[in-house]
Amino acid sequence: MIGNLSSLRMNENEPKRLELYDFKRANRLTREQARLLMRIYEQLARSSSTAISARLQRPTVIRVKSVQQLTYGEFVYSLPNPTAVAIYRDKLTDQPVLIQQSCELALSMYDRLCGGNGSTGQNRDLTEIECSVLSSQVFQLIVNGLERAWAGLLTMELEYKSLETSLLYMGVMPDRDVVVVGTFEVSVGGSNDLITICCPYALMENVLGRSIGDLLYRQHTKQTRADTSWLQKLVQLITVDVEVILGEANVGTGDLAGLEIGDVITLNRRVDEPLEVRVGGIPKFEGRPGLLGRRLAVVIERRTVDKGA
Repeated sequence: MIGNLSSLRMNENEPKRLELYDFKRANRLTREQARLLMRIYEQLARSSSTAISARLQRPTVIRVKSVQQLTYGEFVYSLPNPTAVAIYRDKLTDQPVLIQQSCELALSMYDRLCGGNGSTGQNRDLTEIECSVLSSQVFQLIVNGLERAWAGLLTMELEYKSLETSLLYMGVMPDRDVVVVGTFEVSVGGSNDLITICCPYALMENVLGRSIGDLLYRQHTKQTRADTSWLQKLVQLITVDVEVILGEANVGTGDLAGLEIGDVITLNRRVDEPLEVRVGGIPKFEGRPGLLGRRLAVVIERRTVDKGA
């Protein structure tokens, strides 16, 4: 008994470890919930990369950088000014969802949509025409991916409200409200930037409060034929180079230097042999040459056997 009392006194004399807790910014995200959100946003990043690549006709890579909990005031005050923020509202809960990117990235994407190379080097407010084009051609693709990424866990019906470039017009919720901010690294044609998505914690609170294992299982089993059809449509929008190879020849440097008009180069293919058709530089088909109206054409006869199969 005396031993127990002495050990109790020793424990009381030991220094206690104190941790600061901010009641204004309660930490609501557990480690498992953060992992679930990372998984959802990784799916969003993959689908958005495919969709934006097809729309811009440029290779676009989007990766998840971080998922963190903030207050709405902290999120707004961390943004550059000017900035491009598309504001949406969920029809079912009336909760706002914000998608943000720099004006420089937005103007670069707009330039690519208009046929340019995207190297504008500008960082200014967007015009009404630019806002209209970007909201329908870029931000809407991300929204579509966000709704699909949450499918099976949370039903979202996001409705576009506006695209703002000034922080003065972004008071869509109180500064102290807790939000979940996903940050994505974006690479478009070699240019790197960031995109952030801000969702109120209240929008996903019912989902995050449930069993993580059950949520992942439900999300996995809710893949529908509509998702497959959507991906097929995106792939069909991507253009690839198709080449028809008439033949090849090895010509020495001396012969090449002495070439003149009227000289004939013998190719390694006979007249009656099928031509090689390459898709993206890879042999895929064999065909016969011909005419379609006034244009040269090739008739596909069969697939090329994959030698590596």
